[in-house]
Amino acid sequence: MRDFSADTAVDGADGRFRASLHPGWDVWGPFGGYRAAIVLRAIGAHSDLPKPATFSCAFLATGAAGAVDVAVTTLQRGKRTQALRAVMTQAGKPIIDAIAWTVADGLEGFEHDVGRMPAVPPADALKSYEDLCDDYPNWYPIWRSVEGRPALWS
Repeated sequence: MRDFSADTAVDGADGRFRASLHPGWDVWGPFGGYRAAIVLRAIGAHSDLPKPATFSCAFLATGAAGAVDVAVTTLQRGKRTQALRAVMTQAGKPIIDAIAWTVADGLEGFEHDVGRMPAVPPADALKSYEDLCDDYPNWYPIWRSVEGRPALWS
């Protein structure tokens, strides 16, 4: 199983970050949520404020395993909020364009009514996808990067 924290790490400073897309997160190319997480990590590294409040992105191209650059700019900065834009490129071609807001600690937000988890067996009592499916080696690489132990399998 892949290490998501390591595979979404960014290096850099001053709005210029670099990361590497790992082929373990491929479907038809690097999975969109995985690429977006790298962009959000770059935004977090650039922002003066610790908490992401909003994130929206346009997936412009799929990209491929290998090096990517993420340029982050501050669009507006207030006392408790910061608006940022980030563009992920690969070989000079844009693959994600994102906008985010970050906020200061201590701000009140919405209260959430959290639903209860249904009764399911403990994870160690369930079989993995690999144990359940003879065709598992032919699945897209992303499924080998995520541990799955379904409570129901057909």
